[in-house]
Amino acid sequence: MISINETAIDQTEIKRLAARGRSQMQGFLDPAAAETLRAELEGLDSWDLALTGPQGPTAIGAAELERMSGSARGRLMETLRRQSRAGFSFIYQRRDVVPGEDPVALDFARWIGTSEFIDLMRRLTGDPELVRADAHASRYGPGHFLRTHDDTYQGKDRRFAYVLNLSLEWQPDWGGLLHFVDPAGKPVDCFAPDFNSLAIFRVPQHHFVSQVAGYARFKRYAITGWLFAGNS
Repeated sequence: MISINETAIDQTEIKRLAARGRSQMQGFLDPAAAETLRAELEGLDSWDLALTGPQGPTAIGAAELERMSGSARGRLMETLRRQSRAGFSFIYQRRDVVPGEDPVALDFARWIGTSEFIDLMRRLTGDPELVRADAHASRYGPGHFLRTHDDTYQGKDRRFAYVLNLSLEWQPDWGGLLHFVDPAGKPVDCFAPDFNSLAIFRVPQHHFVSQVAGYARFKRYAITGWLFAGNS
């Protein structure tokens, strides 16, 4: 079962979220719950590859990736890196977190569908209009990145984004950090993916995830999603 660590609900961070539009709370989940989620994600062998192709955002399924040779995967990654020079793009691995459709993080999927979770997010964000949330699991390995964007999506009333970090012993110089920039592209803040920390930030807001270095010893795991108002 998912349960939060009430001592992690830091009023200073809640005030920072209200003032700056972004905050990060350490030790957010009960330690046992966080460890269970971490072990579940690290134990998965099958991940889709999320990317931006010539026609826009897409994904290559885990089964298709499995059939590709190592050299073919290398050529694909090089092509994607060249394409990324043109503007917004991303490369990372993902799995949906949906109850009944995929056993990944099933307890978390159930939890975000409850009034308990929405009430908690309303308390943290101060937004009484939040009505639902979604989630997906992400895994960033060497060469993976997410270029600057602001999370707006036509027809979706995304009020906030959240990132629950689930990587142990992550070193900041490995990359994979959540950076915030102003509209001119100037860096204004940065969150490291500390284990069991919850980052929340208001949408729209320009941000990116820095490329993971080739020498990173581990993968960067997280559960990520958005908080919505209305029926969007």
